[in-house]
Amino acid sequence: MLTILDKATCRIDCGGEIGTGFFVNGNTIITAKHVIDNFISASENAKDIIIDNLSNHSEKVTCTYIDHCDDAGVAMISIEGDYRNDHYLTLCASEIIEEESIKSYGYPNSEDGRLVGEPLIGKVLRTISDSDETMHDVSINVDNFAQGTYGGFSGSPVMNQDKYITSFIIDENIRYISAVSIKKVANFLRNQSIEVKEDYLTSFEEYKDSTFNGFGQIKPVCLSQSKQVLSNTSPNEIIKNCEGNIFYPAKSDSLSNLIGAIKLNKDLKDALWPGWFEFLTYVVMLEGKYDDLNNIKIEVKLDEKISKFRIRFKPKKIISKVQLSFLFSENESYFDVASEYIHQAMQDKSLVKDTCNIFNSHNQHFAVKELTSNSIVLNIGDPDHSGPSIPEVRVAVLNLNDLREDIINSEDITSAQLNLRKRFEDALK
Repeated sequence: MLTILDKATCRIDCGGEIGTGFFVNGNTIITAKHVIDNFISASENAKDIIIDNLSNHSEKVTCTYIDHCDDAGVAMISIEGDYRNDHYLTLCASEIIEEESIKSYGYPNSEDGRLVGEPLIGKVLRTISDSDETMHDVSINVDNFAQGTYGGFSGSPVMNQDKYITSFIIDENIRYISAVSIKKVANFLRNQSIEVKEDYLTSFEEYKDSTFNGFGQIKPVCLSQSKQVLSNTSPNEIIKNCEGNIFYPAKSDSLSNLIGAIKLNKDLKDALWPGWFEFLTYVVMLEGKYDDLNNIKIEVKLDEKISKFRIRFKPKKIISKVQLSFLFSENESYFDVASEYIHQAMQDKSLVKDTCNIFNSHNQHFAVKELTSNSIVLNIGDPDHSGPSIPEVRVAVLNLNDLREDIINSEDITSAQLNLRKRFEDALK
């Protein structure tokens, strides 16, 4: 991580004011405004903006001023001449979470700092919202903080664990470093045609290419079906509508704490949202309904066993609307999770619909063990005591890997739909 930070940053000297800048494309650099104030504020005799410590370039280079924003303390400059940096950073208007790990790189006024730069490692101390009292909206705890040693770090990029730049340093306080979030300056940057990614909760877009890797010839079909998911929902909608009920067992934390916990656990986040994207794509394949994320439904053909006056009649196939839930478990054993869910469902007197829960986990061994539907599926209906012509209520469990294997073994959309329906129908028998 520090390698890309090192290569994408540079040292800025503007009339003796020393700071740091970072590349957001081949020739455009972002820095803190006060680093180049000797250029911006001078009506005449403005000082040149000089940069050095460039990747694969030993000479100093002069820069051209582009624009700045007083409210957020940010400025943009561009390279004069032919130099282009192949290493630049991705900006993200991310929600910044307290205790989130960060890394930075800059050029402080120390011997090593002037020559080669220095890294900073730490965590977000707090965020400040809806305040006009301070320019900065992020406070950062730096490991081994030593007051008075951070001059020159102004303008340094702050990278989160997903390797996105979520803020930049503008000042040193008594006990921490102050930074301005990319979210705060996003509109200014976009108006200058600088790309700024949205927060990871706002779209499934970043999972689009990776979710169906390894699916072979069926991948284009999955990507085609997933377009509806991309346009209709987002992680943000899922977590706000379902909150703690996307986990099994359900989590009772507040929404903000839940979002923070997911973001801080990279393994969980990297499995949770691609899993939802994959699952909803399969719902689309089956022409299911997911406009209400707490009431996702598909239609399958199931046997209806009619009992009248204790006499059983030959079953017949009926179209049944099955309610689906997609749950994430941090338990290592799928069998334990499935058995526990079935036991709870049997005790649930209010269960009146055919249901199937699909479980997912970031544990790589979660779905390894081979299971048959008979191992974990129980019929909780009681047709002998439910009165005449009352259909049974069925409950089933699957894991996401079951559905994935059916899709990978399909040749086209038709076979994918048939394989998925059969999987649900077998589980609900």
